[in-house]
Amino acid sequence: MAGSLYSTCGTSRARSLDENDEKIYTAALNEAQFDPYTVNGIPSTNPICQKKAIVKGVKGEIVVRFVDRCRDCKEGICHQFDNMDSFIQSF
Repeated sequence: MAGSLYSTCGTSRARSLDENDEKIYTAALNEAQFDPYTVNGIPSTNPICQKKAIVKGVKGEIVVRFVDRCRDCKEGICHQFDNMDSFIQSF
């Protein structure tokens, strides 16, 4: 959904997800783990939408919020949208 203004979960791609002083990064979960929870085939009804997870790597940890699904990601993989290349490469 690269050209869309909204994610699969219905979140505006321009909206900041930061809470208080906490930086929250957006992420897309692979279809194998996202789709089974989709209600009536409507992705925006999926209870995974807006859930947060802690992602840990050798450089520390970050908080991500699931706002989309990733068609090309394999099971166990999520895609991160913000510019964190150096952090992600450390996993």
